[in-house]
Amino acid sequence: MNQILAITIVAPFLLAYHGRLILRIQIRLPRLRAKWLDGKLREGATRASLCPIVGQEDSGVEQTAISRSPVLLRALPVDVMVDWFVMLALDREFVTPATLAEFKLNGDGGKDYYDISNVDGSNLPALISNNKGCPSPSCRANLNRDCPEEKMKIKGARGAVIGCLSACQANLDGRHNDSGNCCTGSHNKPETCPKSGVKHYDYFKRNCPDAYAYAYDESSQSALWTCSKGADYTVTFCP
Repeated sequence: MNQILAITIVAPFLLAYHGRLILRIQIRLPRLRAKWLDGKLREGATRASLCPIVGQEDSGVEQTAISRSPVLLRALPVDVMVDWFVMLALDREFVTPATLAEFKLNGDGGKDYYDISNVDGSNLPALISNNKGCPSPSCRANLNRDCPEEKMKIKGARGAVIGCLSACQANLDGRHNDSGNCCTGSHNKPETCPKSGVKHYDYFKRNCPDAYAYAYDESSQSALWTCSKGADYTVTFCP
């Protein structure tokens, strides 16, 4: 069954990285039939690229917009043929650290599953709201300001902290492929990767209790959210 969904992205851009930030929208849908009905950017923004982003196991597109002014993108409606997710991030040349809004639509039981993730780090506050009264998770804190360690800090051209890596992405333990911070290698299961083994978990979770703070944060009961009402969603950065 086709599902019509609208997602609105509201991103008030800030000057950084030599005067520009990039809004990267990644959509991964195997065999996706998508209609980009309204992808125009307001005056002052330019579309930079449209190119494949995923491997053979998926198909998808990446649309990158570079702007010096607030941008409103109405990326959908789309015809949804299969389960899918949207990943939204503000970044420079790479995705991390970026606050993510993730969606999987029409999942188990016909529900939508969505979350805000700081698993790889954070750069901007974010809010996911909807028009059906379902939960509206947010991460409103400025996690850059008190980023716990120097190695986790990403700084702009003028030295200001504009992103905070997670312990995993900062590779604090030096064992990225077998890390309790990353839930990799011998730590790749919930039972072998408890939150107590993730450095600075409390910093991210205390400041953004509605968001994922590490890979297996579902046990917190405040990381993954669901809606069964066929909602339209609005993702707002810097709410």
